[in-house]
Amino acid sequence: MSNNLIFIFTKYYLSFKLFNMKKTIVLGAFASLMMVSCAKDYTCKCTVTESVSGTSLSSSTVINGKKKDATSACEAGSSVQGTVTTTCAIQ
Repeated sequence: MSNNLIFIFTKYYLSFKLFNMKKTIVLGAFASLMMVSCAKDYTCKCTVTESVSGTSLSSSTVINGKKKDATSACEAGSSVQGTVTTTCAIQ
């Protein structure tokens, strides 16, 4: 009788412990996935410089998205047109 109770107790205790461990792993994986795919706000600062007079103007815009996408969108604004150079970078 005593051996049966110990066996039953051990079986249910291990089953409960395994269930909690699985639940913790699933919740941890879900939280990690949510952290990775979150979009953030990035500031894109563009500086326009005219090389003959040396004048420069700066402006900033906010881009929401993943860092890789925000960086490429920001750097797409960089250009050179004659004596005017526009340089954009994520801050």
